[in-house]
Amino acid sequence: MRNEETLTGISHIPIRLVGSALAASSFATIVFLKFVGLLAEPPAYTWIVSYVILPVPLIVGLLAILFGVWTERRRNLRVV
Repeated sequence: MRNEETLTGISHIPIRLVGSALAASSFATIVFLKFVGLLAEPPAYTWIVSYVILPVPLIVGLLAILFGVWTERRRNLRVV
C-alpha cells in the first residue's frame, strides 16, 4: 500500500464511494425500520421491506466496496 494514500483516498475510486453510500443508507434504513417497529405497531409489510428487500442493496454495496478494493489492489500490483 502506498504511504501517501489517506482516508480521503476513497474519493478517487467511485465504485467504493457508491458502494459505501449504498451499504450505509440501506443499513441505516433497516435500523430505522426496526426501531419504528419496536416503538409502535409497524405498518403493514414493513418486515418484507426490512428483511427481504433492503438487504439486497446492502449486500450489493458491500460487494461494490470489495470490488473497488480488489481493482485498486490489482492496479497497485501492476505498477510495482
